[in-house]
Amino acid sequence: MPQADHTCATWRTTYRQGGEVKGVKDYQLCRGDGADDFFVDEGGVKLAARWIGDALVSPFKAGSLLLVSTVRLRGDVPEERLRPETTMWLARTKDPGKPLLTPPLQ
Repeated sequence: MPQADHTCATWRTTYRQGGEVKGVKDYQLCRGDGADDFFVDEGGVKLAARWIGDALVSPFKAGSLLLVSTVRLRGDVPEERLRPETTMWLARTKDPGKPLLTPPLQ
C-alpha cells in the first residue's frame, strides 16, 4: 500500500474462473492527497477508492451495471470480491431518453 502522497504501488490481479487462471493484469494503487485519497489506475482509467473499515471499496460502471470492488487483506494477500450493486440500477429502454429502473441480479 502506498504510504506517501502521490505514490503508487503495483497491484497484480489474477482472474480465475472455476479454479482456472483466465488472466493476469497489473494495476496501480495510488495515493493522492492525504491518507483517505486513493484511486486505482487501470492504465489510463482511474477509479476512485476509499477505505471503509478494513476494506478498500471502489465502485465503477461497466456497461449499464454499477459494480463494486471490495478488497480485504487475508494475511499479506489482498483478496478482491467484485459484485453488482445489490439495490437498483438504471437500464435503457429502446428510447434512450427514458431510463427504466430494473431489479438487481439475484
